[in-house]
Amino acid sequence: MWNNEFIFLTLLVLVGNVQCDEEIICSINNKTAVIKRFNHSLPLGFYEEEVEHCLIANLTSTLEQVTTLPENHSIKSFEVYLVKNFERWSLRNKYFHLPENISSIFPELIQYKVKYSKVRDIIKNNFQGLTKLEVLELENNKIVGIRRGVFGGLTSLIVLNLAGNEMEYIQKEAFVGLDKLEVLDLNTNSFLKISRTVFKGLTSLETLDLSTNSIETIDEKAFEDLKKLKTLKLGFNSLNDLKRGVFDNLISLVQLNLEQNYIKYIEEDTFASLLNLRTATFVHVRRSENCISKNFEGVEAMQELNSLVKTNCSGWWP
Repeated sequence: MWNNEFIFLTLLVLVGNVQCDEEIICSINNKTAVIKRFNHSLPLGFYEEEVEHCLIANLTSTLEQVTTLPENHSIKSFEVYLVKNFERWSLRNKYFHLPENISSIFPELIQYKVKYSKVRDIIKNNFQGLTKLEVLELENNKIVGIRRGVFGGLTSLIVLNLAGNEMEYIQKEAFVGLDKLEVLDLNTNSFLKISRTVFKGLTSLETLDLSTNSIETIDEKAFEDLKKLKTLKLGFNSLNDLKRGVFDNLISLVQLNLEQNYIKYIEEDTFASLLNLRTATFVHVRRSENCISKNFEGVEAMQELNSLVKTNCSGWWP
């Protein structure tokens, strides 16, 4: 839907002048907006207000300066991408802080993306008032965890990407209120355990990516609210066993990826409730690492999977 409405821009360059004069140029479809400080006594302001997407790259000022703008209802996509000028920028700031109350500047935002920008902490005020936001991407930063309520109020959110951070924890019920969320990407972080209430309330979720973490344990019924989930990625973790109940209520699940784990024990009937499962991936580079050493695809293959669990994986329970 919104994919066809927003066109990503080529990399833009922030021009810094002496005496702190600055200019950011955002352009799309032959329309141009200039965010500019016209003199030292005035805040940054729009010269033209016809642009839907604004990308700020190679930032040399603080984002707080940029967001002292008057209200501009035409900006629907706002992106910050700092990696190109990272070394010079990071000499002054160890971590990048997202601005608070950005909705007062860009009240019509549908997409908000901050990538490769060394963001460490996120708080509720970073996203307060963004009731129309559908896509929030914060991948490849330095975020260490998610506190409960930080995404409160994002009632229209469909896609949340937190991949490539340094997260070790998510507080219980951290995603409650995201009733429309369909895609949650948490791959390439540092989780050790998935607790039972972490994903509570995500009743519309269809894709969950937890691959490439260090997950050793998943609590029973950790996914119990995810009745619409179709794809679950748990590959490249440190799972050693799977207990009955871990996949309870995943009645819509079609694809389950467990490749590159160390699964030696699977309790009987662990997959029995996955009535719509059509693809299950287990293969490890060293096949002997798993009690299941093949992948499965199709209805009949699921019957074979359940049979192999009984014969190969449930003989002894740790």
